[in-house]
Amino acid sequence: MTKTTIPAPLAEYPLPNYVHPGTVAYAAHVRAASATTGPARELRNLADAIYAYAMRVGPYGDYVTGPIVAAMLEAFVALLGTYDMGGWDGGTCDTWARAVAVYITEPLD
Repeated sequence: MTKTTIPAPLAEYPLPNYVHPGTVAYAAHVRAASATTGPARELRNLADAIYAYAMRVGPYGDYVTGPIVAAMLEAFVALLGTYDMGGWDGGTCDTWARAVAVYITEPLD
């Protein structure tokens, strides 16, 4: 099995090339990453909790906790289309969730 790169927490995850400095999307995402209240903070709290469990599972998977974390990631991705994200870039959030899922050997469909 090859070594897998540990994904960063959502607030530190690299932005895609379409979200670059000087754009509205970039400014909104930066504000969301450091938000202390509202939907942006709630989404970050959720992502941080999922990330913490994923780090427990590790890069080689876990037949008990892995599927649970994968289900949490699937719910997180589903939430992106129906929730006020407070400025988070949806593509970044989706890519982050999929990277975390791959890390725990539970890729999302």
